[in-house]
Amino acid sequence: MGRVGAPVPAGPDGRGCRGDLPLDHRGPHRPHGSGVLTAVRLHVTEAESAVLTPLWRRGPLSFASLIEEVKAAQPWADATIKTLLHRLIQKGAVKSVKEDGRQRYHALIDRQTYVEGEVQDLLDRLFDGKPDRLVALLADRPDL
Repeated sequence: MGRVGAPVPAGPDGRGCRGDLPLDHRGPHRPHGSGVLTAVRLHVTEAESAVLTPLWRRGPLSFASLIEEVKAAQPWADATIKTLLHRLIQKGAVKSVKEDGRQRYHALIDRQTYVEGEVQDLLDRLFDGKPDRLVALLADRPDL
């Protein structure tokens, strides 16, 4: 892991952490006593969010339980889910912890942080970062 404040390189797929803080176990991005990241923005794909969703809803899960939960919502093969889980671990969004002799997976980013990051990305990309422009669109188009 790099030092706090050092640039974070993109992952092998060209994506990775946005922001300029590494996702190590120290630093200002990690609240004291919390295992959940709240200030660092990660790029989480839509598919990866489908793997995070059961962890947000149910908390830490075994691999078998996580696979079952994801498959209930997505028609994906085990290998696909495993790949997405591995990407999330590499990004620092999920960790694997051995508990009672079994590996369990824990979300390291909370859903609220993820949603806020997605909304901010939308604002930046489509509304020049101005929330009032999004609000105006929604007010003009209640069917959206």
